[in-house]
Amino acid sequence: MKIINSEEFKNAINEDCIVAFSTSWCGPCKMLAPTLETITEVPVYKVDADTEAQLCIEYGIRSVPTIISFKEGKEYKKLLGNQTKPKLLEMLDYELPNN
Repeated sequence: MKIINSEEFKNAINEDCIVAFSTSWCGPCKMLAPTLETITEVPVYKVDADTEAQLCIEYGIRSVPTIISFKEGKEYKKLLGNQTKPKLLEMLDYELPNN
């Protein structure tokens, strides 16, 4: 999972992706990180909400972790708090194969 700043963010969201807004001190953010690391189906990025305040304002981030999926450069779905991998993939209408 790549940590991106506001400049990188503009390019990152041009493809289908998941962006997690989080902070280093947030307990639920720390719990979510390993789950985000397992997602290989789409790019996953992390934005530090402490250092990227303008992005947080633009996307209405009021608590962390907030996870936003993007499709074709536009916000698609938003979730708050710690989530499971299937729930995160549902944000982009992906499903895990039934193995």
